[in-house]
Amino acid sequence: MKMTKDNCSGCEDNFYNGNNPYRVEECWHFKSAKVIKKKKVHIDQTPPWTQKPKNYPNCYRQKRYVFIDCEKEDRQY
Repeated sequence: MKMTKDNCSGCEDNFYNGNNPYRVEECWHFKSAKVIKKKKVHIDQTPPWTQKPKNYPNCYRQKRYVFIDCEKEDRQY
């Protein structure tokens, strides 16, 4: 999947993709970002994490969530 600024919607750093009054037009992560499958896990959720993975940029951040890379997920709880 090709990385576009639409993939940044909801990310804390999307502020830097022109969504600010400071004329900053692009997040510093954008050029090197890759879209990968991750699980969005709330910080209060305990394993096992059963939600299905979705496509997110590898640099995606959101308050009170962690994003688990499905290829690196340790399945031993």
